[in-house]
Amino acid sequence: MGNTFVHHETDDDCQFSNLSGLYSASFICDQVRLITELIPSESILSFPDSIFFSKKIIFHISCGVILKKDNLDVGSVEHAAYHCTSHETLNQLRKNLEEQTIQTICSSLKFTHNMECIASHILEKILLKAVADLHSEDIDRGEAKCPLPVDVNSKEWRLGVAEGIHTLLEERRYFLTMQYDELYQELQSNLELVCARIESYKNLCHQNSLSECK
Repeated sequence: MGNTFVHHETDDDCQFSNLSGLYSASFICDQVRLITELIPSESILSFPDSIFFSKKIIFHISCGVILKKDNLDVGSVEHAAYHCTSHETLNQLRKNLEEQTIQTICSSLKFTHNMECIASHILEKILLKAVADLHSEDIDRGEAKCPLPVDVNSKEWRLGVAEGIHTLLEERRYFLTMQYDELYQELQSNLELVCARIESYKNLCHQNSLSECK
């Protein structure tokens, strides 16, 4: 519960402002420190037994994703077939399916492994970038395009996308873990810097309050 200040007409405005600033800075600093304590010190990717990294679960999640095209529902495997006749549209829907699947995985990990929102966000950012980089590599290699039309609501197509995500996690786990750890360390350093600056502000408010009391 926060502090409440009663400002009387006879109180010095400057002194009141310093006191208010001091308590506000203290509250913010406490919140920042709480964040640093809640961020896990080990990468979530180091959990080899995480059920959400299994091909079966990734496939299950991808089947439930409802895709959209031009703000219209394309559907999931529970809906009618939707045949793509354009590689451009197919690539966009595949990208959307991968992104939504990864976002769901990260949200699920947040609850099952007690991940905080910040840690989950870091993981999601890394995985989404990894998928995007993989697409760029596929284009550079000039991989053959699959024959059209393709039913994006079929279990066969979604299984292929799920297998791609699973392979990415398995083959690049070490690299992704390193990325997570680097971002984690960077975030910790930035938060500590924020705390140090807030502490400087607190000291300034405190010194000003002491000077005005003399």
